[in-house]
Amino acid sequence: MQGAVQKNDARLTKPRHAMGYEVDGLVDNAGEKFLLEIKTTVLASDVYTGVGQLHLYDQPIPGVKGARKILLLPGTLGEEIKAAVSSTGIVVLAYDMRYHNDRLMITFPEETRLFSGSCHRQRTWRRNESSLPARFLVARLSA
Repeated sequence: MQGAVQKNDARLTKPRHAMGYEVDGLVDNAGEKFLLEIKTTVLASDVYTGVGQLHLYDQPIPGVKGARKILLLPGTLGEEIKAAVSSTGIVVLAYDMRYHNDRLMITFPEETRLFSGSCHRQRTWRRNESSLPARFLVARLSA
């Protein structure tokens, strides 16, 4: 993931606090920062956790204050909940994960592609690759 970000003249870090709090990703692209929180479900508990994490990280973790907050979810939220999350200053974006022939297919809806400046609709990974949604989205945000 770091290689893809550096290739696009951006910097990816995973700042952490001494108590163990760590962000999923912080991208610095020519001074514009994106704080990424990636969830693997759209359950209420994951949405609540993601919103809380994005707001909490401003305080104890150095370097994230003022970053644009992005909650990346594997699916869409109802409009009322999405509007509520957005009203707190968080951009809600979606992705879709499916396995096909033992390969993980990640697809980004048009809204996510437009936000990240990507014309790519999908990406395929082997089943054992790590940080799958983050790897591709970070490369796109940094393009």
